[in-house]
Amino acid sequence: MKGYDAGPVYTPDGKYLLFRSQERATFEADRWRIMRYNPQSGEIVELTRGFDQQVDDIVVSPDGKTIFFTAGERGKAPIFSVPVEPDFRLKIATHVKKIVEGVFASNLKCHVGR
Repeated sequence: MKGYDAGPVYTPDGKYLLFRSQERATFEADRWRIMRYNPQSGEIVELTRGFDQQVDDIVVSPDGKTIFFTAGERGKAPIFSVPVEPDFRLKIATHVKKIVEGVFASNLKCHVGR
């Protein structure tokens, strides 16, 4: 990647490495995006295409199918989700969905209940 990369985390099954990335080198004000790297194929895909806010904390669901993350929005930090394997054949602006709004969420964690 040309820009700065941070916060790598593997999916629970080890299939993908997920990380935040900035597109342009030496442009610290660049937007943080969520990227998915497949170590088997070498493919890197942006999962937050069409989402123009800056991604902060990211955490992967215990089943490895969903990424939950925060992003600044009007002085708050709602929680969003995006699938780890979105169907890019769908003609939609973004696969990102807001799931909790009106809050300032931080330090996201997923715990598996018994």
